[in-house]
Amino acid sequence: MSEIRIRTTGPDEELSPIFDLLSDRRRLRLIAHLSCRSGEPVGLDALVDVVAAAEPTADRERVAISLAHVHLPKLEQAGLIEYDSARSEVHWLGSPVEIEFDLGPR
Repeated sequence: MSEIRIRTTGPDEELSPIFDLLSDRRRLRLIAHLSCRSGEPVGLDALVDVVAAAEPTADRERVAISLAHVHLPKLEQAGLIEYDSARSEVHWLGSPVEIEFDLGPR
């Protein structure tokens, strides 16, 4: 069973965009993976591997396209990551709330 715990000391308005980001399983996996990297750059290919490992029937090219054009831009817009599309690198910037993940089996 998957479990997500969210703690915040800020205003409740901070939670709405976080819930939107967490509403997608791929973004959830990206956030869980990137938040453990302490600002180290992570390549797009490595992120495709993370998603593909959780979705074995997914087409890797389609996964890469969805990450590059949908999920990473959303995470960047929320201020959680910096996405350098020219280098295909992602840097975790942090979150305004504390999020703990236990994604468990699908």
